[in-house]
Amino acid sequence: MAHYHSNGLVRTDTMQLLKEAHNYFDRVIVVSTNFNQSFKCNLPAHVELYSRENIGYDFYSYRYGLNKLMENSAAWEALDEVCLLNSSFLCFDAKNFFENLLKNELSYKDAFGLVKSHESTEHIQSYVVVLKSNILKNQILLNWWDSMKPINERQGVIENYEIGLSRLIIKIGGELNAAFNHFSYEPNVSIRPDAIEDKLKTVEYINNYCNPSHFHWKNLLDNFSIIKIEVIKSNPFKMDIKPFVELINKNKRYSEITLEGLSN
Repeated sequence: MAHYHSNGLVRTDTMQLLKEAHNYFDRVIVVSTNFNQSFKCNLPAHVELYSRENIGYDFYSYRYGLNKLMENSAAWEALDEVCLLNSSFLCFDAKNFFENLLKNELSYKDAFGLVKSHESTEHIQSYVVVLKSNILKNQILLNWWDSMKPINERQGVIENYEIGLSRLIIKIGGELNAAFNHFSYEPNVSIRPDAIEDKLKTVEYINNYCNPSHFHWKNLLDNFSIIKIEVIKSNPFKMDIKPFVELINKNKRYSEITLEGLSN
């Protein structure tokens, strides 16, 4: 997990993800660019914690964690898969999240994420990525990680590393998949009454050219118990999140987790 919090906090939902991850993975590694040491004692005993300089966004943390895995050559050779997560989303049910992410028909595929976007070009969104050993240990991909330079501009990271990783996976013969197939759902947007006739075109456009993590926020919440913090914090695409507001007003746990997320 690539971790960052403006106050060095380990959020409640993050802690639950780390605890639950132990049921699915042999090692759980957190690489943080801002961690308050006072929270270290609260981490589950199985979690390995490393701190690094706050450069290069999440991909530099992913790179750091992979290097830790490679330190033990025997363990690296025996490795089946790696799951890369960051702390940019809230999770309200860690067990449901991991069950639906990992125990589906795609769990044997080369590379898959929670969400595959077609915005700009086809790519796995990097906040949840699972790489199987045949992809992960490919020398071309290893060289890509090794040659990575820190980019401290968000859009540059998306274009060079998030999209770049997916392009490289395809280049080496891998397939891009997603546990959440947003094409099977209508996006969580209201269609104007005067545009109903064009509904199919509108849905097709959104699914092919817009960010599924935003335009399918409620579908992701219903199916995987997660929501991107950006959706509720800055809401750049002006999604109607009133159903989420109603939910947190009714559910104390959801409310507390959300408040922690807004301070991230």
